[in-house]
Amino acid sequence: MTDENVESNNDEHVSSAIHHGLHATTKMPDFELLTGFDEERLEMLEMMLGSRIRVFQAVKKLILDFSSAVSEIQSLLDVDDFYTASRKLHTLKGCSADIGANAVSALAYEIEDMIKREDVGNINQKMGQLSEAWQVIETTVKMLL
Repeated sequence: MTDENVESNNDEHVSSAIHHGLHATTKMPDFELLTGFDEERLEMLEMMLGSRIRVFQAVKKLILDFSSAVSEIQSLLDVDDFYTASRKLHTLKGCSADIGANAVSALAYEIEDMIKREDVGNINQKMGQLSEAWQVIETTVKMLL
């Protein structure tokens, strides 16, 4: 590969980063900077998706798509709509696990399980923990990306 081809590929990478709202750098941040994420899971995603920038795009998309999920779930629980809250928790659990946001995924699982067992006495405490875990990953992603 010639220097011209390398430069062209690099320009495409930077252009893609700009297009997708990521910082226009040739080197993406290290996964260890993403507080609240499992680095091994992110590395596995990088192998599956073919590049670090695609991992960051997926993470950013999840954060944007689910930005109001925790408050929506809380609102559903406030009106005792446990079925819909459970479905939203299930989706949040799976998507969070996919990108290595393990604390969010685990808490969503616990709350979903509490609903299934009809043991909702401490659900607000768990929702508070879920909200805090979500804030950690959301803040981290917004600062870095």
